[in-house]
Amino acid sequence: MQRYIALVDREERNGRPVWGVSFPDFPGCVAVGNSFQHAVDSAAEALRFHVEGMLADGLSIPEPRELESIAADSDWAEDLRGAAVTCLVPLLPPSKAPERVNISMDGGLLREIDSAAEALGSTRSGFLAEAARDRLEALAIGTKAESRSQGRKRA
Repeated sequence: MQRYIALVDREERNGRPVWGVSFPDFPGCVAVGNSFQHAVDSAAEALRFHVEGMLADGLSIPEPRELESIAADSDWAEDLRGAAVTCLVPLLPPSKAPERVNISMDGGLLREIDSAAEALGSTRSGFLAEAARDRLEALAIGTKAESRSQGRKRA
């Protein structure tokens, strides 16, 4: 999984903190949040959607640059100096043709998944795939979702 450097900054708006995230390797790809963690979580999703759009337009995806390369880039050097934090945001592979799988899980959980998927206008497969993507992003950037099921091994 590739990880891209993100610049995170904080500013006050109406007396409240707002966190913004930008990607030097993807100008125009930005995310915001009302907390640092919310902004970084949003950044992972924004990056994935941005890259999917680039691929749909036939554009190539840049390789992640090193921090030193970004610091030497006159377009980003000042932003880098002004950033509150830099972090690595994972890019999950873009969606491809679905592959059929067979899994086992608790029947009650499966019914809850089906109900939630229906309420969202999705399918069981779509719901599970999106949940897996969200979880993988959370694990890759070290969010609290990581600790929700530590120690649980069964489905």
